Amino acid sequence: MKQGISEAVATEVQNLFATGAIGYRDLSQEALACLKDFPEDQINSAVKEFSETDLSEIKDRSAHLVSILRVWHEAKAGGHAQPSHGPNEATIKALLERTGFHHEVTSGQRHYGPPSNWDGEPPTHQSEVFLGKLPKDLYEDELVPLCEQSGSIYEMRIMLNDYEIRPGKKIKVNVSTPNLRLFVGNIPKTKSRDEIMEEFSKLTENLKDVIVYSTPDDLNTQRKNRGFCFLHFDSHIDAANAKKKLGRRGVRIFNSDIYVDWADPIDDNEEVNLSDVKILYVKNLSSDVTEDQVREAFGSHGPLEKVKRMKDYAFVHFEEREHALKAMEALNGHEGLGKGLLEVSLARPVSDKVKQKREQRKMEHHTHRWGGGAPAVGAAAFDGGAAGGFYNSRGVGAAPFRSGGRGGRWAAAAAGA
Repeated sequence: MKQGISEAVATEVQNLFATGAIGYRDLSQEALACLKDFPEDQINSAVKEFSETDLSEIKDRSAHLVSILRVWHEAKAGGHAQPSHGPNEATIKALLERTGFHHEVTSGQRHYGPPSNWDGEPPTHQSEVFLGKLPKDLYEDELVPLCEQSGSIYEMRIMLNDYEIRPGKKIKVNVSTPNLRLFVGNIPKTKSRDEIMEEFSKLTENLKDVIVYSTPDDLNTQRKNRGFCFLHFDSHIDAANAKKKLGRRGVRIFNSDIYVDWADPIDDNEEVNLSDVKILYVKNLSSDVTEDQVREAFGSHGPLEKVKRMKDYAFVHFEEREHALKAMEALNGHEGLGKGLLEVSLARPVSDKVKQKREQRKMEHHTHRWGGGAPAVGAAAFDGGAAGGFYNSRGVGAAPFRSGGRGGRWAAAAAGA
């Protein structure tokens, strides 16, 4: 066995192959990479845990092996004697026999539900909640009975924020905002929205909309977009499946290598106080409009602190909020400074969470360079762009699956009717 894997690790994996639980052809590049760096003194225990798992409901066994290897590796790095063990198969089986729910383990998640006797449309996304800070060895056999105290479950219903499920282990719950949008970079700038929609519809399912941005002064030229777009899907699982399919090696759109990632989140559930905001976000400016012209148009409604002009939008900072509101009412829909109608709204302050996400994307972009002239992910993955610690009012949304998961010690749940 090659791939740079040590002899001790390779021997244990070969023994695993002999059981028929998994084959060499089943191993992903991620699994091979994990095995390459895996501690020799831990491999026997990790392989034993994998072989003792009930694999009948696991579709992606390579991903399941990776999750086990990572838990053992993290436990080793953290100085723990042993990682958390897997679920009690007997209690999981008893739970499924009692509820009749569907259950499967796939790449990165454990999926409980929906009920086999469900009739009608699934619950809306407003019925979902997000659970965080789950213990590593917490599974459906403990979580489901607790959630059932709150009502019928579709893919789980959680109403127990800060509940101490075990001594010293409190669960954190927030309303879940579904991630429905993908950011796609390196799109040929000559392609229209309809062409992009048609092309991506061939490779994805339930694509609801395509959002593209163009420079107003380029509307009569061959440039029809800025080299990136946002794909909007009916559900999170549709978006997740599309991301997985489009992210595969060799997938090309319009004969171009593309970059696919989740659109950066703007969480509508996060508390944002706009009552003190005195900064306006101005969209759809023509490229020949200068900062002085923007300052003159908005300054007639009250004293300004500053104006920040960027491509086809600007941020206008007023000294007083009442003047900002007056200018917004007067100039929203105005034709004087744009190729089309101006869009003027209050700028929403960027939360610390979004700032951290943006910095993370910038770091990822620097360490993962790719060609084709596509915009930096740290900026373009925000719907419409952002500057000065504020973003525009159009959110892109992001949140986890409506199913339990241990990868980040979280779970998401949806209530039944």
